[in-house]
This record gives sequence, structure tokens and C-alpha cells, in this order.
Amino acid sequence: MVHGRAPWPWPDAEKGTLEKIDCDQVLDQLSEYLDEEMRAELCEAIKEHLARCQDCKVMVDSVRKTIVLYQKHSTIELPMQATVKLSAALAREYGREPGRAD
Repeated sequence: MVHGRAPWPWPDAEKGTLEKIDCDQVLDQLSEYLDEEMRAELCEAIKEHLARCQDCKVMVDSVRKTIVLYQKHSTIELPMQATVKLSAALAREYGREPGRAD
């Protein structure tokens, strides 16, 4: 058991059977799951786990909401004068002339 909970079915493509999926395996596969880049069987096993494991469900929902908030974050255009001042300050700090790329 992981985190005091029993693991849930984990698809084994080679055997054509279900193994057990646990919270650590959900975390390991989280990126692919959220990006929808995984096999249908594995995605289904994770959905089954999330239906039974409140801790993982909360964690996945939190990560999903964080991604949505980050994607909605708009960029702010700096006025040209601010851009020039910022570039000059950074160049001074790092010992380069403004406008020169090394």
C-alpha cells in the first residue's frame, strides 16, 4: 500500500491484463495524463484511480487549475523607454554594452 491506500488496476499492454496502479504511479504519469498523451488503457486506469482516491483527485484538479490560470495570464507590453532602461540596467549588472548580444 502507498500512502495507506490500496493500489488500483494498472493496464499491462504486454499481458493484456490489469496490474495495480498506486498514487506514485499516478504522479509519475501526471504530465502525460494532463496533456492527453497516453494510451487509452492507462488513461482509463488513472481515471478509475481518481474516482476512488480523493487525495490524488484533489492534487490532479489543483494542477489542472494551476495550468489553466497560467495559460490565461496575459503578457504586459512595456513602454519602449522602460525596455531601454531595463536593458541598460541588466547590461550594467552583467558587464555588457546595451544592445549587444554575446
